[in-house]
Amino acid sequence: MLMKYTLSIAIALAIILVGWFLLKNPTSETVVETQRQNIPQDSEITEVGQGTYTLVPEESEIAWTAQKPLIPGYVHRGTMGVKEGTLNARTGTISGEIIIDMNQVKLVSLGGGKAGNESKLEAHLKSGDFFDVGKYPISTFVITQAIKGETAGAYTLTGSLTMKDVTHEVSFPAQVFDEDGKLHLTAQFEIDRTQWNITFGSASFFDNLAENAIGDMVGLTLDLVATAENS
Repeated sequence: MLMKYTLSIAIALAIILVGWFLLKNPTSETVVETQRQNIPQDSEITEVGQGTYTLVPEESEIAWTAQKPLIPGYVHRGTMGVKEGTLNARTGTISGEIIIDMNQVKLVSLGGGKAGNESKLEAHLKSGDFFDVGKYPISTFVITQAIKGETAGAYTLTGSLTMKDVTHEVSFPAQVFDEDGKLHLTAQFEIDRTQWNITFGSASFFDNLAENAIGDMVGLTLDLVATAENS
């Protein structure tokens, strides 16, 4: 009886140890599945041809996301206008400049906010508390370095982002590819708005904001389309 009891304990311990080991050391199938999630769904990416490309403002978009971190679901989403710009594609590298029309800052989704305040918030974003578009009607991003990735169309872009006459360097992963004869540049990254003197509602600069504190980090999504100058 004692032997059966001891054997049962030993088996139970063995099961626990095996389970712990699998959790700490996932099987190769689990690791592969995790890696697959990071591969773009469209595996048929076509590299862009060499040349100079002109941005098409009406087909391009820069989207932004901001939130109040202490209020669940309080996420505002909007867009900025692309005024003009050029992108230069050379073997294994990309350069160029994007000019952003700050007068076209728009609010698309007022998640967590009070319905009916959309136009009021849009005006506030254009005021001196935020982008001060009357004084600074444009922002610019100049690509200063592009490191080619291992997969088709993958780059790490580094450049100078200027807003409100303040310039800081930003780096982010991007995809640059050809679709229907046009250059497409897509990317998602975050910036700390306070580095560009946009400090309104920031808990890093003001006390006693509590749940009304607006997050310092702003998400940006680039979806740029450009045509070849000789097309």
